[in-house]
Amino acid sequence: MPEVSEFKKEALRELGRRLREIRLGVGLQSAELARKVGWSASKCSRIESGQRTSTMVDDVAKYLKGCGQEERLEELCGFLREAEGRFREWSEVEKLGLSAAQQAIVPLWESTRQFRAYSSWVIPGPLQTREYTHIILDSLQERRGMPNDIALAVTWREYVQKYLSDKSRNFDFVVEESVLRRGFREPQTSIRQLMHLLEIMKMRTVQLGIIPARRDLYDRRSAWPAEDFWIFDDSRVKLELVSSAVDLSTRYDLQQYGKVFTLLQAQAVYGTQATEIVKAAMAMTVKQWHEA
Repeated sequence: MPEVSEFKKEALRELGRRLREIRLGVGLQSAELARKVGWSASKCSRIESGQRTSTMVDDVAKYLKGCGQEERLEELCGFLREAEGRFREWSEVEKLGLSAAQQAIVPLWESTRQFRAYSSWVIPGPLQTREYTHIILDSLQERRGMPNDIALAVTWREYVQKYLSDKSRNFDFVVEESVLRRGFREPQTSIRQLMHLLEIMKMRTVQLGIIPARRDLYDRRSAWPAEDFWIFDDSRVKLELVSSAVDLSTRYDLQQYGKVFTLLQAQAVYGTQATEIVKAAMAMTVKQWHEA
């Protein structure tokens, strides 16, 4: 996994690529644009290759003015802000511990009315039992070498689950079937979690779609499995990498993740079909428990 600085460099390279597309779209050569805005040709080249970061907002504004595309400034400056702040190392996010990190996101939960989440590895937090959450956070605490404040962190995770019963909110989840079959050392933990999931699926505020394990990935209308992500209203996308927490808010990112989520929903099954998949996972766990 690249360091955070590498992600920022990549974002700046992406910004340069978009600027170059704008220039080519209006039929300007690099040298011609440089003359129009009073730059050297090398400066224009450095911006387009993502190598120049100082006074970048002013440079982007001048670049766009030279192309006659001033109306794109807000869009691209939003992307530029993301280049500086979208990736935060876990050591920074969790410097005060897991519980503080869980508490810090509560205001976002309180202000959000539409939640969309996709998971290919674990059951999403709001659907977890306390026992399941404890195991997940315990694993993170050990891997990242943080102080052990798991009990309080679990309590904060439980706190936001109260919003599931708020009729002014909507929760749309899509998970891979493999998530349901991924067990723990104690089979009872998985069984209790799956039983809890069946109860939550009855709630009017919750839609749970399950993508069957056997599906055609070559269908042009399908979406490949993606990293786990959360969409909060139409304002924020959050995802977790091995080394970093990612916070996205540009229009481009929101459009892309919204589009992928819609494609994943189209591959999922709901209602009775989803319930049967959960029950089948439970039956498999019970069988393995008895055979052990």
